[in-house]
Amino acid sequence: MLESCSPRQSLQVYECPNLVSFPLDLQQTPSLETCILTNCPELINDMPKGFAFLTCLTTLMIGPFSDYSLVDWSGLISSSTLCELELNGMSDMESLPHQLQYLTTLTSLSLFDFGRIKALPHWIGNLASLERLVLESCEELQYLPSMAAMRRLTKLTYLRIIDCSLLIDRCNFESGDDSEWSKISHMELDID
Repeated sequence: MLESCSPRQSLQVYECPNLVSFPLDLQQTPSLETCILTNCPELINDMPKGFAFLTCLTTLMIGPFSDYSLVDWSGLISSSTLCELELNGMSDMESLPHQLQYLTTLTSLSLFDFGRIKALPHWIGNLASLERLVLESCEELQYLPSMAAMRRLTKLTYLRIIDCSLLIDRCNFESGDDSEWSKISHMELDID
C-alpha cells in the first residue's frame, strides 16, 4: 500500500503506540514535503529510509522512538530544502546527532525531551538560516552554544524555553557569571 503513495506531498503518522515497523522506502516518494512520524514509541525496526531522495522535504517531525540509531540521519545531510525540524523524545541521548549541523537551510528547530543533554553544541552556530529555536523538557540542559556560535546565528530572533529549569535559571541578567543572558538579550524570549 505504501508504495502507491509516491505522488503524496504529506505523510503523517502519529499517536500509534503499538506501531513497531514502518518499512517505507522514501525513494518512492520524492515529492514528499512534510513528514510527521510522532508518538510511536514502540517503533524499533524498519524505519523509513532514503531521506536523501526527498528533494522537496521542508518539514520533518519525528519521535519519540525506542531506538534513534535507526534514523537515517546521514540521508538528511543532503537536504537543501528542509526548513523545519522537530525532534521529540531523545531522553537517553547525551548529545544531538552530529549530522544535524549540516542542515544549514533550517529556519526552525524544536527539541523536546532531551533529558541528558547539558549544553547545546558549538556547531549549532552552523545553522545560519535558523530563525526560531524551541527547547522543551530538557531537564539537564544548562548552556546554550558558545557566544561565538550564537553570534553566527544572525537570523535567530525567537527562543522558547519550556520546562528546562536549569537553563531558565541561567537565562536572566541576574544570574551573574553563570548567566546566558548576554547570548539572548537581543531576541524575543518566551520562557515557561
